[in-house]
Amino acid sequence: MEYVAITMRYMLGVVFLVSSVSKLSRPGDFHKFLDMLRRTGLLNARLSKPVGVVIVSAETVVALLLVTPTRITSVLGAALAVGLLATFTVALWIVLHRGAEIECHCFGASRAALGRRHVVRNASLTLVALVAGVAELSATHPSTLPEAGVVALAGALCGLVVTRLDDIFTIFAPIEGSPRG
Repeated sequence: MEYVAITMRYMLGVVFLVSSVSKLSRPGDFHKFLDMLRRTGLLNARLSKPVGVVIVSAETVVALLLVTPTRITSVLGAALAVGLLATFTVALWIVLHRGAEIECHCFGASRAALGRRHVVRNASLTLVALVAGVAELSATHPSTLPEAGVVALAGALCGLVVTRLDDIFTIFAPIEGSPRG
């Protein structure tokens, strides 16, 4: 179970790290994220900036907790990840249910519209975080460095794939005007 925990922790750690850094890496990205928050209709304009700051801060803290190799930080990071991801999942579902058409700024600037795949992605990540926490609690002995490094790297690579899913979907989307699109 310890290798499952390590893989999932690093996967989620990379997802949260990329999410927070991508919102802050260029001057306009954070403002686009705040605009997305306003456009959801879930917050009034005054609350979007403080809530945005809390979200980005929480994402950063979760990423750091998940990759810190102690049981307490890993379990706490997984628990916070479950809470954040469950909140994001419900919020996305509400926004989509209302029929809002908003670009996803989950991992920085994007032209991809929020859709069901984002709800499925976040619900799946919530489950991963839950399993990571349980696996961490169930781990019985420390892993050896080479093996732990390999599974941590595998988890980090999976996390990078998750953060690029919109790009992957775009590559394989049907082309408008084509016989199949």
